[in-house]
Amino acid sequence: MFEQLNASGQRLKNLTFEPEKANTTASQRIIDLIYNHHPENSFFAPEVVKNTFITFAGNLKHAHLLYYFGKYSPQPTHPGKKNLSILPANNPLAGFTDLIRALLFDQPVIFRYPSANKKILPALVDFMSTEIPEIHKSITFTGEMVPNPDTIFTYELAPENQLMHKYFQKYNGVIRQRKKSAALLSGREDELQLKNLVHGMMAYFGQSSHNISKLFIPENYSMKNLKENFGEYKDLFDHNTYRNNYDYYKSVFLLNKEVYDDNGFVLFKQDQDHTINPLSVIYFERYKSLSEAKERIKKQPFKKIYSSENGYPSKEDFLYPDLFELEENQRFLEAMSIVDKRS
Repeated sequence: MFEQLNASGQRLKNLTFEPEKANTTASQRIIDLIYNHHPENSFFAPEVVKNTFITFAGNLKHAHLLYYFGKYSPQPTHPGKKNLSILPANNPLAGFTDLIRALLFDQPVIFRYPSANKKILPALVDFMSTEIPEIHKSITFTGEMVPNPDTIFTYELAPENQLMHKYFQKYNGVIRQRKKSAALLSGREDELQLKNLVHGMMAYFGQSSHNISKLFIPENYSMKNLKENFGEYKDLFDHNTYRNNYDYYKSVFLLNKEVYDDNGFVLFKQDQDHTINPLSVIYFERYKSLSEAKERIKKQPFKKIYSSENGYPSKEDFLYPDLFELEENQRFLEAMSIVDKRS
């Protein structure tokens, strides 16, 4: 299966860079998704959708799959198929890893897609059917609630969504806590490092779980240099939903007489209570010492911590992130009551 997935990924990557080679209905569908308007989700801009498919392709490389799934090869044996339902989030990268796990663990899965994100994964599955003809037997898509699922995977539900909370009470649900990442700045970052961190904050409109939502900065750190490196994303202000959010939160801060910083299209707000930032807002905390900052970070649920000690990722790492997590593979297996007899 690794070879088939790798071949699909390579073909997908080639297609994104050479759209004129779309010679099948499935490949033309990918190109249409990249370049056509998406009225159901205005955040699916051409560059975002293109980067999504490039990211998928990168995560299908043989070596990448071997690292995350090699210990499970050949496929684990399990006591029968489960009625497994996945409810992906609205961002374009969501659901991909569960799709690949379903294939590698030989587990049929029903994806209940949100109305704002119902095209990307079905198009990917159709595209991959060239190398994996049986894929449609494993992967099903629906816009309706799945009847009597054994297990449901979903993402953190808003407290006010009472209907969904009531629905999940009836089933064995695995709710993944929504997490984003933080960056611990030393104050000695050069221009390239700052630009790369900006990509970490702003790629995918800042809405992916792989984005940076909060900065930890020295007590006397000036935001000037950082704010000047957001220029590549100034066109976001032309996006209606983004601009509406910017105007809304700026008004809230002004009405509440809260202190904030502003570069004209991104708001910077000092905040110790939140790790998930709203659209157009970046949170930050100031620290007196690195040890103090690290202690505070430990108490907050971040996905990753970027710092000069760990080496800041490149622009490409943020635009085309590594989507898999070893612990999520185990949670998927446990949800199916699969026993890995080789471990």
